Amino acid sequence: MPRSKQLPLIQSCQGCGVCCMHMGYPAFMNPAEGTYDTDYWLSMPDDLRDELVAYIAGYITPADDELDGPCFWFDQETRQCKHHEHRPRVCRDFAVGEAGCRNWRWHYRHVILPPH
Repeated sequence: MPRSKQLPLIQSCQGCGVCCMHMGYPAFMNPAEGTYDTDYWLSMPDDLRDELVAYIAGYITPADDELDGPCFWFDQETRQCKHHEHRPRVCRDFAVGEAGCRNWRWHYRHVILPPH
């Protein structure tokens, strides 16, 4: 029986951000329910919301079923969200160290910064 790859144990998001590498922009829509994440959307400062709306209005979906690129709010230098306190529920619910986190880390292992 083939052995599955050993996924790393995850304790922190420090230097990572791989969960943000395929979002395109923060998802304030709950796809399962087809409803907007209104609470987080309305709690966002107006200037931030306006900037995001402008970005989304000009957004072009990648062709050929490619994953979207990094989230618009993701700072690739610091590997952190630029507006972490205003991130949508989908980002808040993404649990550090669980299967989804570990799988994305395996896929993007070449871009994770080493701890300093």
